Amino acid sequence: MQQSGAFAEEEPVLGFSEDMFLEQMLQETLNPAYEGPEPQAVPVAIRREQALHGLRKRATHYALQLQPLLRLWVSPTVRVQLKQRKLLPFAELSGLATGRSYFNLVSIEEPRSLWTMHCSRSLAEGLVQQRLRQRYGWLKDVELEGEGAHSTVFLEIGEFLRKSRDAMLEDWGGPLVIAGYRPVLRPRFTKEASPSDEYALLSYRVESPEVSGDLHWAIPMNAILEIFGKTLQPRDELSGLGRLQTLRPV
Repeated sequence: MQQSGAFAEEEPVLGFSEDMFLEQMLQETLNPAYEGPEPQAVPVAIRREQALHGLRKRATHYALQLQPLLRLWVSPTVRVQLKQRKLLPFAELSGLATGRSYFNLVSIEEPRSLWTMHCSRSLAEGLVQQRLRQRYGWLKDVELEGEGAHSTVFLEIGEFLRKSRDAMLEDWGGPLVIAGYRPVLRPRFTKEASPSDEYALLSYRVESPEVSGDLHWAIPMNAILEIFGKTLQPRDELSGLGRLQTLRPV
């Protein structure tokens, strides 16, 4: 299991060393029957690095997708900033729930996995207050306490949750089909997610004159590797040989 912290890069994968690459070129030129060397492990995790690079690009683009969605609820000056990227086990996601929080568990069919979206209380309930002001013209905040208050919040911001969820599931190189969707107050261990499973946590900060708060996405690393692995060509390891010395952590 990968330890918590910044995106890591080291993991042996099958590939070719530079000497092997030169030898293969000579053999293929001089010996038409040559079938190439047996793949060997190399110290740089090319496949993992490419997957994390793809995730970093996707995470940055998602902040741009969120801004027009939020402008339907708050002023056009709203800002969304990607604040943090880190790896952590699924068990630590419960640390996001300081007081009342709003989690959305999204089951993906292929690759079979559990993705988690989290809205802080200030963001979720702030959006509710804005929706009620727009609908009824109320100037004062509505009290969102007592039994059933969280259900009211989920109901009122359901459209925002759905659109922000669908935006995250776009642009992964192919459609991601949703098998199920569950709004909960805390993340749960299921057959799709065990406490030790490694997740990539993307943290966004939302700031506007009316509402501020945090939105998080937690995506299983196994799913990320599988999704981006499908977009790699079988011999991509060779094309990356010239870049091995320039790979750095996030």
